[in-house]
Amino acid sequence: MVGNTFEIEELFDKAIWAESPAWSKAQQALYFSDVKGCTMYRWTAETGTQIFRQPSHFSNGNAFDANDNLITCEHGNRLNSPNDVVVKSDGTIWFTDPPYGILSDNEGKPFRPTSGYFFEIFYKNGRTSSS
Repeated sequence: MVGNTFEIEELFDKAIWAESPAWSKAQQALYFSDVKGCTMYRWTAETGTQIFRQPSHFSNGNAFDANDNLITCEHGNRLNSPNDVVVKSDGTIWFTDPPYGILSDNEGKPFRPTSGYFFEIFYKNGRTSSS
């Protein structure tokens, strides 16, 4: 919000738990997750809000890299509940991994205590992934 006057407009009201908005400048599109609804949505001025991916594996944390690739954190694999992702200008991906995605012993044991991680994805220049 910039300036002295602005209007707030509701774009979507069907999500159970909307989170993690990420803007694609190239696509002029807003992506966001409905974590509890296990759905990702895409909004544009032309089309409005549409389902982008369902199921979304409880996606929670979205960001775009410099090449307009959507990076999404998902629950259900060996980490606890990946969340809050950002992509630095040098390509490294940073995200948090709080323990609240594992609610009972039936869902597995936490991988590690609450943590933060970073990855460098493999590029043609020889960089490799790391954490």
